[in-house]
Amino acid sequence: MPKVYAPFTDEQVELLKAWQEGRVTMRAEVGTETVIAFNVTPHPFTCCSYEGCKRREKPNEGALMPSTDGWICPCGKYTQDWAHDFMVE
Repeated sequence: MPKVYAPFTDEQVELLKAWQEGRVTMRAEVGTETVIAFNVTPHPFTCCSYEGCKRREKPNEGALMPSTDGWICPCGKYTQDWAHDFMVE
């Protein structure tokens, strides 16, 4: 699956934030003619640090926050520099 890498643009950060918050509409082509639009509730990117992250105690359970520098966990112990390309299209 193709990826995009940080630094993210301001527009990409807003699209990634919408993805994390579940405010996403995806479109899929079926066959050669039909386009279906449906709302999705994606699983957000979450913290992968096991070194003291208290993500289960947070309201967002460790959902990463997008920034121009990449993703960061509220605990500050985990970062990620990529996103799937379809998340910013």
